[in-house]
Amino acid sequence: MYLVKSSLERLPGLIRDTAGNLLLIGEREGLRDRTTYRMDLDPALLRETVLSDLLEWIRSGSETGVMWECTLAELIQIITKWLDANPNADRDQFGFHGEPKTDWTRLWVERGSKIHLYSRQRCACKILHHEFNNGCRRCGQGWFDMEFVPCSLRGPDSYNLALLGADGGSVAAAVWPIRNWLIIEPEEFVTNHRYHKSMFGG
Repeated sequence: MYLVKSSLERLPGLIRDTAGNLLLIGEREGLRDRTTYRMDLDPALLRETVLSDLLEWIRSGSETGVMWECTLAELIQIITKWLDANPNADRDQFGFHGEPKTDWTRLWVERGSKIHLYSRQRCACKILHHEFNNGCRRCGQGWFDMEFVPCSLRGPDSYNLALLGADGGSVAAAVWPIRNWLIIEPEEFVTNHRYHKSMFGG
């Protein structure tokens, strides 16, 4: 059986299944478990790993459309920890192929989207209201004065992150030219909430 080698194989708590897939021991919620594991992992353990290996391991989809069960802010947290562990990483450690000058902001504004997303209104007493009403019965705040809140299965202010026409290697390529600078969420991406059917479902 042919196994694709991964620079992550030496991380603690990972095993290969019978098909050769690299899994987290005790994995129950799939990719979200992997994302949580990665966010909690000691950054020092990622020394000498490959960034695109890491980004590919925690995503689903194809080579041209991928999804992470996290927000862009969480993905940035993961990337930042990897950069902290590999401050002098050369191009090979980023693991991308092709043009190394992908623009970080342009990538997320033009190709990134928030999926599995729905909206709620949150009143002053922090109750989420599911449909139009005459106001909160507890605090009295009117529907149109409430805060708009995007939600996903993980609750308020969360979403699944999709990147269309690109993969984890594209993200690594976008990190490459700004690796010594602060990586931030593009403001246009932050404020753009899309509610639509996609290749991953609504």
